[in-house]
This record gives sequence, C-alpha cells and structure tokens, in this order.
Amino acid sequence: MENDISLEAAKKMVKESGKKFVWVGAEAHFSIAKNALEAGNDEIMCINPRQLLSIEDPKKLEGAVFVCYHGNTSGAVVNYLNKAKVQSYNLKGGITSIVGEIF
Repeated sequence: MENDISLEAAKKMVKESGKKFVWVGAEAHFSIAKNALEAGNDEIMCINPRQLLSIEDPKKLEGAVFVCYHGNTSGAVVNYLNKAKVQSYNLKGGITSIVGEIF
C-alpha cells in the first residue's frame, strides 16, 4: 500500500510533526499498543473505526499514523480517510510487526 509506513518512519513522523498514533484495535489492548510503540500519552489515542463515520472534522486526523493488529483495519481506515482528502498513514504490518503474534 502506498500509505504504509515503517515503524522507524512512523515514530520519527509522530515526534517531529506532533501528530499521533491512532490505535484502531480493541480498547482492552490499547496499553499493549502504547507500550509496543513506546508512545507517550500525548502521542497516541484510541478510536473505534466506526466512530470515523460520524466524526465531525476528519481533518483533525490529518497526518496521523493508524495502527491495528496486522495492518488490515488501519489500512482500510487510511484508505477511507485518504479518499476523503485526509492524508494519513498505516503502520506496515501492524502491532504484530513489533511484538509478534500475541493476540
């Protein structure tokens, strides 16, 4: 996918741009994602993909790096946002590319 981004590039982008990682997996696994990404509270948020359909201003997510378990759901979210003219990125391989198959 053209908007896939490596972990190293994603971390650099988040640090330098002030944008966020956005976890789109189960809220119960948010802390696992946060720890795996080594992201501070101001660098990561959790959102249910269905919430995107009713979000008032999707432009607030411009430049965000979306993360899920394997990169499939976050990839679909990124495609949806990019079609809505909101540039965003997908962490290639998802969280399992960092910690392996634990879910």
